[in-house]
Amino acid sequence: MTRFTYYSIIVPSFNRQDEIEALLASFRELDFPAERYELIIADDGSSDRTAELVQSFQADSPFTLHFYRQENRGPGAARNLGMAKARGDFFIFIDSDCTVASNWLRAVAAALENEAADAFGGPDSYRDDFPPL
Repeated sequence: MTRFTYYSIIVPSFNRQDEIEALLASFRELDFPAERYELIIADDGSSDRTAELVQSFQADSPFTLHFYRQENRGPGAARNLGMAKARGDFFIFIDSDCTVASNWLRAVAAALENEAADAFGGPDSYRDDFPPL
């Protein structure tokens, strides 16, 4: 039996229920085998409905979706929480206000499996309706 590389996608979040909803919706459209990745929402003590929203997605998620919560200690601590819980061969970090294209993880996996890299990032883009800073 062939062993496939497993990816842990870690998303630190704090009071981002609206963005998390868009992120989760984009992962439902992902063109990548669900058994090869997990999505970890590492919540940094949100006081909004982030937990309820993620739990409602977990009920019928086509992929492994974990939600871990900690007291508010900042995004670095949330990332560390996600890494401590992750099972992947590779850890991939994205922000909670991101959405992914359907081919995103396939492209990331190809780059990681075909290049001798310890880390990489980007490219970044945004939708036309993205508000300017």
